[in-house]
Amino acid sequence: MLTRLRVRNFKRFEEIDVELGDPVVFVGPNNSGKTTAMQALALWDCGLRTWSEKYADRAVPAKRPGVTVGRRDIVSVPVPTARLLWRNQSVRHVSRDSGRQITSNILIEVLVDGVSSDGTEWQCGMEFDYANPESVYCRSMLVPGSNSERMSVPAEVLKTPTAFLGPMSGLAANEARLDPGAIDVRIGEGRTADVLRNICYALWESDRETWESVVRRLRTLSASTSTSRSICPSAAKSPCRTASAGAPSTCPPVAGECSRRFCSSLIWVPSRARSFSLTSRTHISRSFVSGTPTAPSRGPRTRRVGR
Repeated sequence: MLTRLRVRNFKRFEEIDVELGDPVVFVGPNNSGKTTAMQALALWDCGLRTWSEKYADRAVPAKRPGVTVGRRDIVSVPVPTARLLWRNQSVRHVSRDSGRQITSNILIEVLVDGVSSDGTEWQCGMEFDYANPESVYCRSMLVPGSNSERMSVPAEVLKTPTAFLGPMSGLAANEARLDPGAIDVRIGEGRTADVLRNICYALWESDRETWESVVRRLRTLSASTSTSRSICPSAAKSPCRTASAGAPSTCPPVAGECSRRFCSSLIWVPSRARSFSLTSRTHISRSFVSGTPTAPSRGPRTRRVGR
């Protein structure tokens, strides 16, 4: 669990110190920094994960002890140029001493405190240095009072999952098939609803067990007792049917045992519900189905998934 968040020089914040708990609710008027505080935490997590990929299993060099993070990789903080991450877009501090101009870099600093599941307290700080409009340089923060020694990254922090969930608007009528990178960008822009079908389909393809868990949760939340059926994505013309309210099942109940390679119980939909189609022409459309759905007219290879 995260217990404290301290941020310097990030967007509208010159310096903030926020005490965290479980749960925490940020309340305030528009443009007061509620989202910015969460984005600072997302930036810290992005830098931490990128840094750990390179240095988790080896010693950190004394020179250049950081990693480069691309602007587009920071999907939770979408900006057209990396300079917009800095407060007032100021990335350099210029001063004069005895007539000489002295320039120093302004760093974004994010320091997070937390407690692991076994009660161990930890602290991890990451700093970000402006490199160019497309990237920033990330490294661990200096130990307070030291000019060279940097903070270590505790193993406990890497076991603490952190996720930024942006706002979600209404579903679009059509949705194009997108690559994972394009999906991440839209999520960072707050356009989660524009890629919800892509996310569901990617989860179904990659992790069937987790997908089934999501389906069970949705069934519980729906609290509907009407007869339901499930549409097998591998068979658009003859959907499998699952047992519901005493109805017989025509497909094995265990994922992977379906004769068409996919189990019928992929997702629950009412007997009359909206669905979407994933076709070989990388186009996703929404239509109404009642009873046995028909294959979309576009594309010879079609996978139909109900929702």
